[in-house]
Amino acid sequence: MSATIDSSGTEQNAAKGMAAMLALNDIDYRGYLRRRWPLMAVFLVLGIALSVVYWSVARLKYESKAQILIMKKDAKLPTRGAEGAGEEDANVGEDLLATHMQILHSPAIVRSALLENGLDELPSIVAELNPDEKADQYVIDHLYVTRGGLGQARTAHVLNVAFRHTSDEDCELILNAIIDSYQKFLNETFQDVSTEAVSLIMQAKDELGRDLDKAEDNYRAFREGAPLLWDGEKSENVHRNAFKLLQEELAEQRMRYAAAESRLQVVEAGLEDMRRSGTSEFEQLALLDELDVERLKMFFEVDAPTRTESSRAEFDQLMRMMMRERSLLLEYGAEHPTVRELRHHINVAQGMLSQKSGFIDDHKNRKFGKSQNAADQGSKQSDAGSDEQDDAEDMSPSAIMQVYLRLLNSDLTATIKRIERLEVVAETEREAAQKLVSYELRDEALQKNLERKQDLFDMVIERLREINIVKEYNGFVTEVIEPVELGEQVWPRLIWCLLIGSTLGLLAGVGAGTVAELRDQTFHGPEEIRQSLGLPILTHVPRLDTSTVLPSPEGLPPVDPTIVVYHQPRSREAEAFRALRTSIFFSAREATRQVLEFTSANPGDGKTTTACNLAVGIAQTGRKVLIIDCDMRRPRIHEVFRIGSEVGLSSVVAGAAEPPDAIHATGVVNLSAMAAGPIPENPAELLTSAPFGQLIGALRQQFDFIVLDTPPLLAVADASIVAQLADGVVMTVRTTNDSRPQAIEAKELLTRVDAKVLGLVVNVADEGSAGYSIMHGKGYGYQHTAYGSKKNAGYYHVGPDKKSRKAAGRTS
Repeated sequence: MSATIDSSGTEQNAAKGMAAMLALNDIDYRGYLRRRWPLMAVFLVLGIALSVVYWSVARLKYESKAQILIMKKDAKLPTRGAEGAGEEDANVGEDLLATHMQILHSPAIVRSALLENGLDELPSIVAELNPDEKADQYVIDHLYVTRGGLGQARTAHVLNVAFRHTSDEDCELILNAIIDSYQKFLNETFQDVSTEAVSLIMQAKDELGRDLDKAEDNYRAFREGAPLLWDGEKSENVHRNAFKLLQEELAEQRMRYAAAESRLQVVEAGLEDMRRSGTSEFEQLALLDELDVERLKMFFEVDAPTRTESSRAEFDQLMRMMMRERSLLLEYGAEHPTVRELRHHINVAQGMLSQKSGFIDDHKNRKFGKSQNAADQGSKQSDAGSDEQDDAEDMSPSAIMQVYLRLLNSDLTATIKRIERLEVVAETEREAAQKLVSYELRDEALQKNLERKQDLFDMVIERLREINIVKEYNGFVTEVIEPVELGEQVWPRLIWCLLIGSTLGLLAGVGAGTVAELRDQTFHGPEEIRQSLGLPILTHVPRLDTSTVLPSPEGLPPVDPTIVVYHQPRSREAEAFRALRTSIFFSAREATRQVLEFTSANPGDGKTTTACNLAVGIAQTGRKVLIIDCDMRRPRIHEVFRIGSEVGLSSVVAGAAEPPDAIHATGVVNLSAMAAGPIPENPAELLTSAPFGQLIGALRQQFDFIVLDTPPLLAVADASIVAQLADGVVMTVRTTNDSRPQAIEAKELLTRVDAKVLGLVVNVADEGSAGYSIMHGKGYGYQHTAYGSKKNAGYYHVGPDKKSRKAAGRTS
C-alpha cells in the first residue's frame, strides 16, 4: 500500500513538473517583460539599496600579498656548465609546486610562525576567533596560496601568497612570519636530507666494493676449472656446435635417401609396365632422370674409352630428344604438332641405332660360321669386330637401364651407411654437450651477478662524486621576489557591492515575475487566446463608444446605444462587427450557417451586445434576420430593442402563444426580435423540448438568418442544449474578465456536445461590474459576483414573488 502511494505521489510530482515546464515554454517573453518589468525594477532597486547599506556597515578587510620564486637547484651545473641550465631536469614540476603550496598552508608552519613571533595573542586575531577556534586555524582559513603569474606568465614557477584580516598592520606581520617559518623549514629539511644521503651512499659504496671483489674471485676460479672454451668474454660448448652440424648433415642425408628410394620405385614400376605392354627398349630410356643421364654418360665414358665417337654422339642426341619429348608432353599433350614431329625424329634415330646393332650381330654370326682353320687367318679382323660388337651391346637400352638400376641401388646403400654412421657420432656429441650445460648455466649466472654489482658500484661512485663536488647545489631556491607590504583594503568595495546587489535583485525580480506569470491565469492578448483554445479569432472588438445615438424611424422603437453598427456605422467599432459578419458569410458558403448561437464562458463577456450588433449588420445587407433571446434567466434583448417581454420564447415553447405573437419589429429595417418572455421555472427543460426544436425549424422557413442569444456556458447548461440545434456557435471572450482555465472549460463543453464552433470574438472592453440579481415568482435568477476574483458565479432560486424582479444596470 505504501509503495502504491509513493508511486502515485511520484507520478503527481512528475506531472506537476511537466506542467511547469510546458507553462514556461508557453510564456510570451515580450509580453512577460512588458507586464512584469515594474516588479523586476522594484527588486533591482531593492537589491541596489541593500548592497549600499551593506557597504556602509560591513567590516573592513585588508590583504597583504607576497610572491615566492620556486626553482630547483641543478646538481650537475658545475660539471656541464651553463649549457644544461635550461634542461628539463632543472625545472619544477607541477606536483612539486603543489607540495610547496601545501607546506605553506600546513598547520605546522602556521603554528610555528605564530608561536615563535608571539602573534597568536594579537587583539585583532583574538577578536575574530570563535569560542572553539584556534588562532592557527583562523589564519589558515584566511591564507590563500595560488601558483603562476598573470597573462603570458601564467605557467611561471612562482607561488602567490595572500592573507586577509581586519588589521592592515597585523596582515603584514603574520604573512612575514609565515614566509620566514616556511623558508626555515625547507633549509633544515634539505640540509638534514643531504647529510644523511652522503652517509648512506658511503656505506653502500663500501658494501658494494666488497661484494664486487668477492664476485670477481668466484668467477675467476670458475673459469680456471670449467671444461669450456672461451672466446674473449664468452664461453662456447664445442660439443653442442658439433651436434648441430651433425643434425643438419643427417637431415640432408635422409632427404637424399628418400629421393633415391622414391626414384628407384618409380623406375622399377615403369620398367615392369613397359615389359607388359611390349614397349620398345628405346622407350624405356624415357624413365631416366635428367641428372642421372649425366651420371650415366660419365660412367660409360670411363668404363668404355674405346667406344666410337659416332655411337656416343647418336646416343646423346637420342637422349636429348627423349628428354625434350617428356617436357613437351607435359606442356602440350601427345597430339601437338611439335610433339608429333619430335617423336618422328626419335623413331628415325632409334631405327638407325637398331640397324647398326643388327649389322654388327650379322657380321658376328658370319664370322663364327667359318671353319676352324680360317679362324687364325681372320683373328685380327675378328678382334676388331668384337670391339665394335661389345660397344654396341654396351650401348643398348636394356644395358643402360640395368646400369641405372644398379646405380640407384648403390646410392641407397651408401646413403644408409652414411646415416647410420652420422647417428652414432651425433649421439656421442649430444651426450658430451649435455655434460657441459651445467657449466654454461653457472658461467651465465656468475657473469650476470658480476655485471649487476659492477653497475651498482658505478652508480654509487658517480652519485658520491657529484655530491662531493657540488654540495652547495642541493635543495631548492625559494626567493621572495615580491616582499610583503602593508595590508590593502579589499572589502567591501562599492562597485562590487553594487554589482552583486543588482545581480541578485535582478535575479529575484525575474524569479518573482516568472512565478507571477505562471500563477496568472488571465489572457494577455488575442494571440494567447487563439493558442490556448485552438479556435480562429473572427474579430477583435474594441471598447464601445455609446455617446452617439441616432433616432429610430417613425413608429419603431429606439435602439440601445450599444448597437454601434446602427448608431455609428462608420466607426472603428462598427467595422469590427462587419468583419464578423463577413466571416460568417464566408463560412456560410461552405455549409449552412442560418442559425447562429452566441454564448460565452462567463457573464459580462459581451455576448448579447455582439449578437445584437451582428444581427443589425446582417439586416443592413437586406436579409431578413430574427434575433431570439434564449437566456430565460437573465433576458436582455427586449431592453436593447425596446420591445415587449410579456410574450416571448417561453410563451411559444410552452404553447401559450403563437410565434407571430412573440415576434416584434425593431427600429432596424429587416430585423425582428423575439424576447425571452416570462421567466419559467424550468428553462433548460423548455429548451430541450420538442416544441423548441419545431419552432426553430419553422422559423428557418421565414428568415434568412436566426441569431440566438444564450446564457454563459459555465453558469448553466442552456447554451450547450441550444448548440445542438444551431448551425454555428460563436464564443465571446473578454481578456479582462475570463481566465484561461474557464475559457478552456467552456470550449470543451461545446466540443463534448459536438457543437459547430465557428470561432471567437475577442472583447477587450471593460464595462464595469456585472453584478446584478433577478427575481420573480417561483422563477430562477443568477447573480454574478466578480467571477474572475472570487471564482464564484452561479444561478440560484430566489423566491416565489414574481413582482420582485428588479432591473439592474447591466453590461453586455
